[in-house]
Amino acid sequence: MAQSQQEKLERRRGKDRGVAKSARTGVVPEDILELRYVGRPHLSPDGRRVVFSRRHVGEKNEYVSDLWIADVGGLAGPRPFTNGGRDSQPRFSPDGRRVAFVRAREKEKPQLWEMAVDGGEARALTSFPEGSIRDFAWSPDGRHLVVSFREQDGAWTEQARKAREEKGLSEPPRVIDDWWYRLDGDGYFNAERHRLWLVDAERGERRLLYGADTLGHFSYAFSPDSERLAITTNRDPKALIKPWRDELLVLEIESRGLQPVSLPEGRKAQVAWSPDGRWLAYAGRTDGPDGAYDTENLELLVCDPRHGEVRSLTAATDYCLAAATLTDTAEVDFNPKFEWAPDSKSLLVRIGWHGETHAARVELAGGRVVFLTRGEADHDLGNVSRDGRRIALVRSTATRPPEIFVGELSARGARLKPVTDFNGPWVARRAIAPIQSHWITSADGARV
Repeated sequence: MAQSQQEKLERRRGKDRGVAKSARTGVVPEDILELRYVGRPHLSPDGRRVVFSRRHVGEKNEYVSDLWIADVGGLAGPRPFTNGGRDSQPRFSPDGRRVAFVRAREKEKPQLWEMAVDGGEARALTSFPEGSIRDFAWSPDGRHLVVSFREQDGAWTEQARKAREEKGLSEPPRVIDDWWYRLDGDGYFNAERHRLWLVDAERGERRLLYGADTLGHFSYAFSPDSERLAITTNRDPKALIKPWRDELLVLEIESRGLQPVSLPEGRKAQVAWSPDGRWLAYAGRTDGPDGAYDTENLELLVCDPRHGEVRSLTAATDYCLAAATLTDTAEVDFNPKFEWAPDSKSLLVRIGWHGETHAARVELAGGRVVFLTRGEADHDLGNVSRDGRRIALVRSTATRPPEIFVGELSARGARLKPVTDFNGPWVARRAIAPIQSHWITSADGARV
């Protein structure tokens, strides 16, 4: 099999650094201390800068996570942006002047913080009680943020633990009356659920917007005028075994009024509002009852939020928006990823295909799918610049840990440019065997 461009690039980098092939060593467990893990890239609205998270194993045998920033044009290489040690999920404000992010300086009390792009002191925006922040988003006018926050069960807060210690009491039993009470990487949350809060971007004041989701797995998107939110949610008491009862709601932010969009039964996830305000896109199915891990493809659907008229843009293909690539060196995200192009005529979508993950453009008019990235690699989407000319992403291969890239978009594809090379020196010193693909023709003639 012919060498991939990435493999050729890696060999060339090794030669450029003067590392002889005979001097390279195999991978050993201690290498985990050298690797740098990057993720969550976010382009500034003008596309000139990209901010991202970078993790490494610290001296106390735990991950240290900070934010880094880089000029896309190459005038300034990657440089530290924060040093909180537990910073993640950076997001530029709509005017590009600030970056909001999650800081978990107190492990049990993560908060939203913000910092000016040109530097200065970071300041806390929120004062949530002990709990968990899943994600957040800026409103298009920059006046507010919405935050998915789940409060800690009162019996299991740090304050309750200390009170028990002072009284010499043991831990109480967990009384579980719901089958959704814990998750790998999340621990026990018992009956608590993520709820949606509106936060004032200047004063930090917050108010509850929505908290009726049975599992706390809702997604949301602002309307272009910042006055409404589209929400995919499941309010059924048995949502875990009835995922087809998902709904698409439109919430009026000022009044908190909810208006369901009339759609067929089926899975609904990861909603996105078109910039012209005419369409809602979401990943889902329209064939009624199915399981959470059904083998049917999760399609890219668009609907009119006023009338509910829905159509699939990918029904004629075999692409599934839930297909994801798993790796030990990158953040795992099973949620579908897509974003509208600024002209509302197409969407940029992450598509898993034959063990690779690519960025693709799907046209609104006819559903034509154009792959923007190529190669035996995982391309994890970030966001697109306001003019639609640049896209941020994380690229990795089976022999190359993730790095941040920016793609210059055109009608034919994306010309990728590396922004970071944190793991380049490590790769150059390691003897890593190239991978090969093997195809098998099954009895019915299908190639696997």
